[in-house]
Parts: sequence; C-alpha cells; structure tokens
Amino acid sequence: MEDQYRVNEFENLKGGRSQTPKGQESDAQRRYGDILGHSYPFPLRHARMPVEDRAAQFASFAALNGYEEAVEEEARLTEREIDLDDSVREMINQTLVEAEEQLMRGETVRLSVTWFQPDVHKDGGAYRTAAGRLKKIDYYQQVLWLAEIRSGNQPGLENIGGEIAVNFPQICRVELIEEEVE
Repeated sequence: MEDQYRVNEFENLKGGRSQTPKGQESDAQRRYGDILGHSYPFPLRHARMPVEDRAAQFASFAALNGYEEAVEEEARLTEREIDLDDSVREMINQTLVEAEEQLMRGETVRLSVTWFQPDVHKDGGAYRTAAGRLKKIDYYQQVLWLAEIRSGNQPGLENIGGEIAVNFPQICRVELIEEEVE
C-alpha cells in the first residue's frame, strides 16, 4: 500500500500535481529529487527521430486484413431471379424458332437478349442485356451464340472475341432487331 502511494506521488510530482502541502518535502522529492530536474539523456551517436517519422512507422498497420473488402462485398446488392411463367417461355421459344428459320434461309439475324447472370459470391445475381448477330443456336447444349456485339459489354459477360454464349435456362427476354437501312 505504501509503495503504491510512492508511485502515485512520483507521477503527480512529475506532472506538477503534488498532494504534499507547500513547504514540505514529499517522499518522492526526497527519494528522486536529485534526478527530477534533469533532462532525458540523449544518445550521442544517433540523432532523435522526428515525431512525424515515429508516427508514420505505424500508419500502414491494418489489424484486420481483408475487412474492408468483406464489408464492400456484403454491401453490394444483387437481384433475385424472377421465375418466368409458361407464356413468357413460349414467347421466347417462338422468337428463337423464328430467328433460327431466318438464319437457315441465309438471312442476317440480329437479336437483343436479356438473361440472368448468377453471382459467384452470394445469392442472387444481375440481369444482363446484349445485342448482336445470331451466330448459332445449340439446342443440345442449350446455348445461344451471339457475335458482333454492339451493346451489352458489361462486367461479367462471357465475351470471347466479340462472341457471347448465353444458356437457355437463364434467358428471360429475346427480341428480334430489325436491320437498319442505310
């Protein structure tokens, strides 16, 4: 108990907050009076580091690596996939059959396709739209190939040399685009 009093008295004395009445010498003054007035002994070989540099060495420390990225990922919004009813699926199939017939006749077919792109990191995804020339419809693998993409080069598209492959089950809208006469 007495040692704790001495430590507190010494700390108070250093800060100029002594509890000893004026004119009386405290225990800390008696014990440490010979060194209280001296400055801190600086090393003679090395200069002191500036305060700005001392603070800067701790500035880049990150206690939780990846925390900011995790917060951003959690804040990123995704959409839920809308279940299409049979009438919408039938309209999509009719448009694809009509487009394939035009393609077989040797005509250039331009389509605008909207599909749901599932998110790889969390539930949901995003709706993507691309317009381009119909290259091929593969009913066996259920893939629609578009080439010469004019629009829809959004992040997340499977864009290989100007071509996009879209899976049938993810398609939610298909429209034929009329050729512009120049």
